[in-house]
Amino acid sequence: MATGSMPIRSTASSHIATTSVQETAWEFLRALGSLKITVVMFLAANFLLFVGTLAQDEKSLPEVKAEYFNCWVAQVPFSDFFPVTVF
Repeated sequence: MATGSMPIRSTASSHIATTSVQETAWEFLRALGSLKITVVMFLAANFLLFVGTLAQDEKSLPEVKAEYFNCWVAQVPFSDFFPVTVF
């Protein structure tokens, strides 16, 4: 059984740089996993689902899927908030 250890060749400056990078990475991950971001994204998804449901009054299901749910940025026309069936 070997009892030797690897020689440590790190200097204080490289240790500080590694610690700084690790702290920055943890801060980034902590911000990414924030409950505030989660709640905002959940509300945005519910809003998009509601608007997509209202848009099905004037468009077919494939059109609504392509326009609202299969794109990175959904452009919501103001007329979708007032479907014809409301009046």
